Parts: sequence; structure tokens; C-alpha cells
Amino acid sequence: MTPPDWAIPPPLYLDAEVLAFDKPAGLLTIPGRDLLAPSLWRLAEVTIGARLWAVHRLDRETSGVVIFARTAVAHRALSMAFEQRLVQKRYLARVAPRPPSATAELLHRLVPARRGFMRLARDGEGGQLAQTRYRVLAVSANEALVELLPLTGRTHQLRLQLASMGSPIVGEPHYRACEEAHRQVADQPAPVSTEKGCRESEPSRLWLHAHQLRLAHPLTAVALLIEAPPPTGLWSAAS
Repeated sequence: MTPPDWAIPPPLYLDAEVLAFDKPAGLLTIPGRDLLAPSLWRLAEVTIGARLWAVHRLDRETSGVVIFARTAVAHRALSMAFEQRLVQKRYLARVAPRPPSATAELLHRLVPARRGFMRLARDGEGGQLAQTRYRVLAVSANEALVELLPLTGRTHQLRLQLASMGSPIVGEPHYRACEEAHRQVADQPAPVSTEKGCRESEPSRLWLHAHQLRLAHPLTAVALLIEAPPPTGLWSAAS
């Protein structure tokens, strides 16, 4: 398969200190093990024609708001804001089946699994606390559009927590669960995967989108709301 010829859209936000883009699904935020693989960071530096500092990242499969710092001073301030949980994040996800309740707060402890994935901690195992609030925004016969407010920033937090309650994100390639499979998530040493036939057809992407970031500007402290519009197909294809 020929790799896509990536072209990033115009910035969502741009000033002398901060730059934000709507990252396409399937594109790395920063280079991984393959240092030559395309990434939003490299493409953004070429687009801007100047050095950028990465502050946070999204999974390759996730789309939405990613911000970069344009100066070392802004990088330190933004990194501290993320570390101290001063940045409010809002995600949108299409899940199937529908969640068991319209609103809830999810609390789990996560530990590393094989190949860079995560799993739920077993009793007495410890792990990092993952905390997420969700709210159902719309429903169809078998799916739901949910708003996700992660209060912590653990690796694959949203993907694993939704799968653990039996409502995985549509298009989830690793943390998938259907009926009896999702009840065994906590006992799996590796990411949950279900057998063929769990869904009649698989979409071409993971339907998880980083919709908004609310934060203080790193130099002026002015409140910023940076928003990436929901991608085509996030809900219209399901409704």
C-alpha cells in the first residue's frame, strides 16, 4: 500500500509563541521508532519554516487539536501547564454499543502491557490513576456520540476505559470488546482483541477526535480556546 502524501491544513491558532493544528487521523504527532516516518511536527516545521517544540501528543489514530511551542520559554510554560493538569481537554468519540448510562465518571488504574499498550491493573497491582468523565450527546440504534473529559493524561486512557465498560470506540484496532470479551479486560496481559465477526464491517479510522483545548496563553495568561471541528463522518455516518 502506498503511504499517504500528507498535507496539513492551515493552523487553528498562530501567534509568536503558540501554534496549533488539526492533526489528521493516521499521522504521527512526533517521530516514533521510525525516524523517517511523516509526523505533524516535521510537516509543521516545514510549513512554518522555523523550529517548533512538541508539548503533547495524540495517538497516530486520533485526530484533533495539537499545539506546539514556538519558543523555549513558551515550551516550558506549556509543558508545565499540561503536567499540572491546567489544560482542559474535550474529546468526541463514536462508540458501539451505547454506554450503559448517559453520564458517568470512569476511574481505573492502568499499567503497561506489551508493545507499548496499556491494560487495567489487577487487585493490589497499583498502577497510574486514570480518570475520565463522559456524557452521551446523541444515540442511534447501536451507537452513541460521547463527549469525553479526561482529568488525567495516561497513555491510551480513553480507548481502554471505554472498551473496559463494553463501549469501545468504533474503529478501535487494539482495545476492542464485544459482549463476553469485554468482561475479561482486566485479566488480559495484552490489549483486548475480539474475534472476527464482532462487527459486520470495520471503518477506515478510529473515531476519536480531540475537539477542544482550553488553556492559558504561556506568556500573557489570556484564556485560549482552540477547537478542531468534528471530522466528516464522526456522527453523520452513524445517525
